Amino acid sequence: MKNYIQELLYEHNSVIIPAFGGFTSGYKPASVDHVQGVIYPPSKDIKFNRYLTLNDGILVQHICDQKGWTREETEQAIRDWVAEMKANLDNREMLEFPRVGRLYLDFEGNFQFLQDSTNYNRDSFGLPSVGFYPVTRQRQVPKQEAPRPRQVSEAVVLNLTGRTSRSKVISGWFQRNVPYIVAASFLILAGTFFLIDRDSPTNQSGLAPFIKPVSEERINIKPQREEDATNIAAEDMIDRTQSDKPLAEENPMTERESTISAEDLDTEGATALPGQQEAVVIIGSFGNKKNVERLVKKVYSKGYEAFTVNDGRLTKVGVRFAYDNLREVENTRSRVAEDFAVKAWVLQPEMPK
Repeated sequence: MKNYIQELLYEHNSVIIPAFGGFTSGYKPASVDHVQGVIYPPSKDIKFNRYLTLNDGILVQHICDQKGWTREETEQAIRDWVAEMKANLDNREMLEFPRVGRLYLDFEGNFQFLQDSTNYNRDSFGLPSVGFYPVTRQRQVPKQEAPRPRQVSEAVVLNLTGRTSRSKVISGWFQRNVPYIVAASFLILAGTFFLIDRDSPTNQSGLAPFIKPVSEERINIKPQREEDATNIAAEDMIDRTQSDKPLAEENPMTERESTISAEDLDTEGATALPGQQEAVVIIGSFGNKKNVERLVKKVYSKGYEAFTVNDGRLTKVGVRFAYDNLREVENTRSRVAEDFAVKAWVLQPEMPK
């Protein structure tokens, strides 16, 4: 049965196996395989179509003529052959049609056909494939004369040599003296910082450089909240000297007060610890700067932290301290008033009346 397929493909473009499928052929032009170096003549491209199952009578009639069977016998033989081929395909076997190709089912159940190399084109039948080999030719490049080197004058050569030698000498000197250059740069930088540090102002203890000097308008630096004039006692709003003259010598400075200069008057105190608050007790108000400096020195001499604030033309002088509760504020105010023999009053915080 299988041999009849190849006989019919020479004369027909399709050969159908009833209830199985059909082989179709189409013109395939000549082709060149550059990899294998082969030229193939024109032929027919054979494919298998599983949907061509309708009996066209070509295969049946050809078998009847070759075997001498009746049409019923031929159709029964074809049905048996088709059943056998389907069983073989279900068992994953490959069907081979001599000089036509091989047929099998892939993993998805689709028909796959591999064509044989037989040429069924009657016009080009018998033409063999031709092997070819590319012709390699050497390209002849015309010889060109090498350019003549340019003549360089001796003066230019000497000049270039001199520049090169000087560059080498300079680079060698830098390489040998790199440690010394780095050390000298470090000394210059350290000296610059030393001069800047020496000329910078310091605070009273010498531990806080780079602090601006106390201005003439306000001795303390730390900003304070402004107080209304209504919170200032009447006796503290008047200059106790009744003039711009220094205070009378009835309260001469002690030896410790005299050692404190005007430049050392810094009422910027240490920052309070977390959770603590600051209080200020006023002990006097003055319009004369010398009287302010005198009282500030006295505050420091008694071991307190001085506080000043401008109030118009007057300058209030007081004592600043940290506290935990209002009882400590009142006790400290009483102690300050006794130490300075004045009527001291609390500027902050606001005390209950």
